[in-house]
Amino acid sequence: MKKNKIKLIIVFLALLINITTYSQPSIKIGSLEVALKDLGRMDWESAKYECNKLGEGWRLPNRSELNIIYVNRSKIGGFKTTGPFPGTDYWTSETNNDLSSLAYVIVFANGYQGGSDSKSDFANVRAVKGIASKNLITNSIIGRPYRIGNLEIAQFDFADLMNWDDAYKACSNLGNGWRLPNRNEIEVLYNNMEKIDCMQINYWSSYTLDRSAWFQNFGYSSGMEKNGFQYRIRYNRVRAVRTIK
Repeated sequence: MKKNKIKLIIVFLALLINITTYSQPSIKIGSLEVALKDLGRMDWESAKYECNKLGEGWRLPNRSELNIIYVNRSKIGGFKTTGPFPGTDYWTSETNNDLSSLAYVIVFANGYQGGSDSKSDFANVRAVKGIASKNLITNSIIGRPYRIGNLEIAQFDFADLMNWDDAYKACSNLGNGWRLPNRNEIEVLYNNMEKIDCMQINYWSSYTLDRSAWFQNFGYSSGMEKNGFQYRIRYNRVRAVRTIK
């Protein structure tokens, strides 16, 4: 009898340890499940390991998924959004396209999505599981659009820096008339950059000339190029617009 009680206690403790280790409180954002707490600050390889260690399909989010999380950060809660740089950056699962020793991050203090950190650096970690639907990704870009005159402007940038051809397709693929802003419209965005919360970086327009396209520098200051043509293979930020009748 005594032995049976000891066995039951051991089984109970094992189950308790298992639940404590792997149970992860979460919230559903559409089809994407997001952990309610960070796993801490750590290097990129450790971040992947700690997410996978949670079991049941938990993993590090890709850039589109982390952008969805950023857009819904108030609803989810628990993020590092203030404090000294770089304390508000969060890892994505994606390696930099040009340098494999870097991985992409999103800065939750301001939503900046174009940066990469060395994989040996420390950044915050938030785990996800499931697959973000196309509609969820689209809605994370359009959000609650701004309106200036008859121009409707998506609330958020795309998560990725893009060359011009990819930017043109990405905006068109949103459907319902969404597109890249033309040369005049990109200047409207620039003049209202604080209202529409744009990054201080180059943005593409739809205006092209041979192998180049017109860009607007939203971080313009004296001595810098405010706008002009760049080769379409260059990578810039992208904000979609559409005309409202």
